[in-house]
Amino acid sequence: MEDSEFEIIDTRITDHWGVDWNAMEIVRDFLQNFYDANRIEDINIEIKQRTVTVSAPSEFDYKSLIYLGSDKGSADIGQYGEGFKAATVNAMRNHGCIVQVRINENLMEFFFKEEKIGETTKKVIMINIRKVTKITGTKLILKNCSQEIIDEFKFGKNYFYYESNPLFGDILTNHYSNDIIVYKSINENTGYVFYKKLLRAKLDVPLVIVCNRIYKSIDEKIKHDRDRKAFNDAVLEMLLRYVLKNVGISEIVHFLKPWWQSGHKILRILSSGWRRKNIKFPDNYYAKHSKTETRNPTMQFEVDQLEQEFQEKGYIQCPVYMGKLGMKNAVSIIRDRLAKIKKKHKTLYTRKPTELENQALNFLKGYVQSIDPLLANRFAYANYTIGDSEEIVGELRIERSFRSNDVYLSKRFFLLNFAEALAILIHEFSHIYGYDGSRGFTNALTGLIMGIIKMRDNLDDVEEKWKKISLEIKTKQFNAKEISQVHIIIDKLTNEQKDQLIKGIPADELLKLIEKEKIEINSEN
Repeated sequence: MEDSEFEIIDTRITDHWGVDWNAMEIVRDFLQNFYDANRIEDINIEIKQRTVTVSAPSEFDYKSLIYLGSDKGSADIGQYGEGFKAATVNAMRNHGCIVQVRINENLMEFFFKEEKIGETTKKVIMINIRKVTKITGTKLILKNCSQEIIDEFKFGKNYFYYESNPLFGDILTNHYSNDIIVYKSINENTGYVFYKKLLRAKLDVPLVIVCNRIYKSIDEKIKHDRDRKAFNDAVLEMLLRYVLKNVGISEIVHFLKPWWQSGHKILRILSSGWRRKNIKFPDNYYAKHSKTETRNPTMQFEVDQLEQEFQEKGYIQCPVYMGKLGMKNAVSIIRDRLAKIKKKHKTLYTRKPTELENQALNFLKGYVQSIDPLLANRFAYANYTIGDSEEIVGELRIERSFRSNDVYLSKRFFLLNFAEALAILIHEFSHIYGYDGSRGFTNALTGLIMGIIKMRDNLDDVEEKWKKISLEIKTKQFNAKEISQVHIIIDKLTNEQKDQLIKGIPADELLKLIEKEKIEINSEN
């Protein structure tokens, strides 16, 4: 059939429409119209120089297309609406494209016509409709395309989810229902995020994250997405948080090893939540500690020293959140070490107060009650532990938790003069308000000092009573039968542990000990 002019239609859409799309958004929306109504393998994209032709078997009602989406039909290509209208305006206005659509025997060509509207002159989109040779299906033809538009059409069908999408490499992990899948990307430096079968965002790591599960909160964010820009960073992060908690994270973490040191938001999202993960990492990596983990100055010093050791060994420092994925950090190592020391020391070198020591503690608590009743009441049921030395007590205090009512004292504490003993006890009590140097701790000490000054007239009597108690404890300690520390330790060992020790003694030394102690061996055993 010879081409003949048929009709010119005014769409009443101008180039001043506020939707501003880039080349990717234009091409993706043009193609989505075809994707929604056809099988992916039935969509054909042909590029010849600066002309792109997209064709597919489904046929659209051209009368609906005339008004660029003013009416939608469920069987129409892409259910032409705001998207096709926006793609057409942006392709013509921003890239100088000539947009044509062929359906059946109708050829529609969109063009600008200048018209005066009010006080200004605007370009109105018009449609020239002509009768041409009949075809089957629908063709979208874009002439005079910019290189940006051509490049995006080359990417083409990759914008949509289908199992053989060439962007998808091997599967890293997936949900058992298979509606969430994480692939390796075929591109070393670029990844992609698909939601509801449409590419929504690009990543700067080689992962392809596919989510074909519907999330109402995500749909709520993008339901008024007229210009397709609502899938911003905040929405992307929300989707990633939903998706990544439904797949195996270990595979993703190990795949992202090149980003351990520099960090990445996907690793940060994987580490979120209060529970620490237990992923295995190489020994030469460590996570930087968080200042909130080391409020205790002594702990901070230990952590700084250990991190210095890591650096001298050439270990690679990673962001704080990598510690929550299971990567070692100085704080966790020191806490584990202190926990073992604490357990050992509590077993071998500590004990509960004796009856006389409890009497001394109650006497001091009574005095604290007179100057600060609130503080004394908070320690009414304190847990007192007596250590054999100041070193042991110091190690136990390092790991004491904030607001703990555990009080660690050395056995020498009860031999101190009243001023020293009282100072140590109120110092330990004041830790209920914070660590050394904190405002709460300092304020508590200040209040106690003020209370002592106010009641200074009673100090002489109180000190004399303390001297009597302290002297009685000192006398009992002096008169007590001295038992070597080795014997104390042996008494606390189990039979199995004793057997283990004996087997570790060299045979000749063991025979000498048997002879020296005149131990008779039962021949029947």
